[in-house]
Amino acid sequence: MYIEGVDSIDNKIIRLLKKNARMSYSAIGEEVGLSRVAVKNRIDVLEQKRIITGYHVAITPEKCTQGLEFTIDLEVQQNEMQHIIDVLCKDKFIRKVYGTTGRNRIHCQGYVPSSKTLKIHAQNLFDHNIGILKLEWYIMMTTYKDEDGGVVYAGVKEDI
Repeated sequence: MYIEGVDSIDNKIIRLLKKNARMSYSAIGEEVGLSRVAVKNRIDVLEQKRIITGYHVAITPEKCTQGLEFTIDLEVQQNEMQHIIDVLCKDKFIRKVYGTTGRNRIHCQGYVPSSKTLKIHAQNLFDHNIGILKLEWYIMMTTYKDEDGGVVYAGVKEDI
């Protein structure tokens, strides 16, 4: 990942924080050739510019003894798009909601306690929202690559 608008040192600091958000300013400074204070000042500026918007714990789904990660892909009626987005954003099992290419398509990711729960939940979602034309759900079996390593990108809604 390379972030435009910041220099190579800030990009390296971001990469280091992405790998370990708890890395000390001193350790980062050793890696990038700056003092602890200089690193702190750069991170403060990155936070003020909202390039870095927070720190969180990322749990590997495979380490959870119960539950399943899933995706849902939907095709919806254009006039019901915002209603369906609102429903999905309030859903306790869904963690991410994306608009995608294609006509009136939405992609969701989430976590449920069991495949039975997912099946019932997906069916209820389809049955109780007349604007959904097509709904497909998948259980995530294996992660082959997670380049972001738990990085959460702040969503930006654009007026088009």
